[in-house]
Amino acid sequence: MLTVCSKWCCVGVLLATGAAAQPTDILVIDADGRNSPAGTGLPAQVLVTSAGYEITRVVESGDEPPGRAGAVFGRLRDVSLNSTGEVVFRGDYSGVSSGNQGIYVYRNGSLERVLDDGFDFSPPGQGGAVSYTGFGPPVVNDKGHVGFTANFSFGDGNEGLYIWRNETVERIFDNNPLAGVPSQPPGTSWSSFPFTAGISSIMSGHDYAATIARFHDQAFVEYRSIVIGTPASGAVMAANTLESVPPEQPANARFTEFNTFMVTANGDEVVFIASYTGGAGTAGVYRYSVSTGSLTRIADGSLGPAGQLGSAFTSFDQFPSANESGDVFYGATVTGGAASRGLFRGDGTASPETVIDTSGAFAVPGHPTKSFTLFGPPVANAAGDVVFVGEFGAGADDVGLFVRSGGVTSRVMDLADPVPGQPGASFSFLGSPSINASGHVAFTARYTGGAGTEGVYIWDGVELGRIVDESQDLFGRKPTNLDMMLGIGGSGGQDGKGRALNDAGQISFRATFGDGSHGVYLASPAVGCGPDYGIALSAIGFPDNMPDSNGYGAVAREYRIGTYEVTNTEYVEFLNAVAASDPNELYTSVMTTSLRGGILRTGEPGSYMYSVKPNFADKPASGFSWLSAARYCNWLHNGKRVGSQGPLTTETGAYNMGRPIEQIVRLPGARWFLPSENEWYKAAYFDPGSGAGGNSYYWMYPTSADTIPVQARSDSLGTVVNPGANVANYARGVDWNGTDCDDPSVPCGNVSAVGSAGSTSPLGCFDMGGNIYEWTDTPGRTIPANPPSIPEPLPTRVARGGDFANSGVLLGSNLGIDVNLRAGAANFGMRVATVACEPCLADVNHDGMLDPSDFTAWIAAYTAGATECDQNGDGVCTPADFSSWIANYNNGCP
Repeated sequence: MLTVCSKWCCVGVLLATGAAAQPTDILVIDADGRNSPAGTGLPAQVLVTSAGYEITRVVESGDEPPGRAGAVFGRLRDVSLNSTGEVVFRGDYSGVSSGNQGIYVYRNGSLERVLDDGFDFSPPGQGGAVSYTGFGPPVVNDKGHVGFTANFSFGDGNEGLYIWRNETVERIFDNNPLAGVPSQPPGTSWSSFPFTAGISSIMSGHDYAATIARFHDQAFVEYRSIVIGTPASGAVMAANTLESVPPEQPANARFTEFNTFMVTANGDEVVFIASYTGGAGTAGVYRYSVSTGSLTRIADGSLGPAGQLGSAFTSFDQFPSANESGDVFYGATVTGGAASRGLFRGDGTASPETVIDTSGAFAVPGHPTKSFTLFGPPVANAAGDVVFVGEFGAGADDVGLFVRSGGVTSRVMDLADPVPGQPGASFSFLGSPSINASGHVAFTARYTGGAGTEGVYIWDGVELGRIVDESQDLFGRKPTNLDMMLGIGGSGGQDGKGRALNDAGQISFRATFGDGSHGVYLASPAVGCGPDYGIALSAIGFPDNMPDSNGYGAVAREYRIGTYEVTNTEYVEFLNAVAASDPNELYTSVMTTSLRGGILRTGEPGSYMYSVKPNFADKPASGFSWLSAARYCNWLHNGKRVGSQGPLTTETGAYNMGRPIEQIVRLPGARWFLPSENEWYKAAYFDPGSGAGGNSYYWMYPTSADTIPVQARSDSLGTVVNPGANVANYARGVDWNGTDCDDPSVPCGNVSAVGSAGSTSPLGCFDMGGNIYEWTDTPGRTIPANPPSIPEPLPTRVARGGDFANSGVLLGSNLGIDVNLRAGAANFGMRVATVACEPCLADVNHDGMLDPSDFTAWIAAYTAGATECDQNGDGVCTPADFSSWIANYNNGCP
């Protein structure tokens, strides 16, 4: 019982603090009431699980393949996904005269055909009568490009390595016997690729794909090689068994065999394990870089782990791992050292480091009397965290899944642990794991003693949760097998292999049912509202609206967008939370030196402090790059945490800042984000009922007008003095803080207090025209290189809205600009957006939690007559709202 007093009574309020009724394990939701199979363009069904995940039905056997009317899918396989939640897979189909297999990608809520083996597809570089006859497992990278190997018939050769991008299939290379082999004399030709035996290609985020290929010389003696390339470069031979000398070995040493399980790293590098003769030892781990043309030894039989004098590696496991920091991880046996087996890290510049080994020096979490005895393949993420299966005794349950991070070993689970959602059951087998940038781990496991025998699970760094298992219905049927389709080895997301877990926490998996049919599914963290931090937000409804004549403004979902631009006050709070040291340059000198900048910095690195310049608290923050704007959204997404710039504050959440910058895109599950160009455009120009007959309409200017706005003027503190329905700050009309122009007699223009111009967009947003340009998260056209001023191409993001200095025509709907995303200038700022959700009325203080402090906040709202007081929705604040607040509190939040 909590006793509280208001201005009109003292009461005892009974707050429901007991456990709420548990939701069903899985609830089926249809977006529009229809049972809509994937590929039809209709909304897909979604399952909402009690673990806080939504499972989307991507495709099932019996669905019609895109582009093949009358056909039906049968077998579905080789499922993987990228960081934006796009899912790629191979599908067999029947029921038509041409073709029986294809590659497909699920994106933006619908299924698309990449290609199939029907007569209307021919491999690039081959004649029109040539057709595909089969495909290797596809891989999709973060650009949405798909790499794959393929067989074809009736052509020059019969196998090739390809990439699908921009809706077009491009050839990296094929085994045309008339084509030469790179770095080999005339008469040497390709013979075959071993992917026909099930070996897949791998592909980096930069569209480099790699595989093993055989070639023969003029005497038809066959050799093996590692090949990597892009459509532009074609095939580049990294190493071969004819002439390549293993690095750091004698000149007479030669490679003899390449392991078929490789990975990519750093965009244009391939990492592989190879055997050799004629040197010290018999095998090694190597990395080849296309950009430098160099082959580097990571480890071989002439080396041992650092700090173990006299030791040497004797063999290497088949499945290396790598990340884009240049780290390579591998399992190996060792002789002459403290341990016989271990997992190791190397980058080719120093002696290999031990991640963990069987020496007994590494404790087994949860089993203090035991030591590790055997390891599965290491799987590493961007931060160098390593997940692995480890054995630690002779008992049947002495097997577990562990993460090694920062020198600390953490236990994900072991076979003796209880099975989530299966009382009394016990684990019996572990599948290959996948790890993301946040250190979350997904895996499949079998169990006994429960309902069903297999499940998909995720560990969030604290606890183990069930995504789905065989006791649960998947859209009306119970599966008999669940598979993340990783094969052996797993993936950390930066190694070019197919993966099942991305940095947004999404998991792709396949289910098999009792009749032998299959389904492909995508599990995504359910996006909750979270706190709004008191940020004024405008609700943007009317989903699935049509674009305007410029082709912009169509948005499928509801969302909310900042009513105002982010102010210096808000950005200073961000800096003081995460930028005591500022490695990512969230603060720039422009914020201080420019007369439009509103932020001061004092102190030294490690103890920086930030404050707002006089008269700038209500002015828009500016001078930061798109990268800083994305990190601000990550900070909001992660709960405004205080600390260094890392995964828990600025580096993951809405955007994965560890990716190459041209690949940084909004992640599924983002709660706070920069609006896309379409989202921004809709909030600025779309009017749902102003056209003829009440139809929707797009205004020319974001002030609900088709005529250019009136130029704003301001007082000496930067507040607009002529506010109105069609007023905006542009063309240097506002000028209040001195001058830094070349001609002091000419106004230079300045920012104005947010909202003070008075005019809004049709959906209630201030200053979407003028004041400052606002970043969106939509990629723009790349700025081409122009040495020496622009030594390399510059990726861009679209900015919209015009600014305080330039012409009013730039406020119009037909003018967006593409801006170098690294640039920060005094006329660029941001407006944030967030997901749509039902308001939590009982959370009166907007902190994202329900607790007694919300009643104190309600008392304050009642006393002030604030809108938060109205708990029953009758538009007025009365004592009746007290009872409504209690009911809202006890019912909880969405």
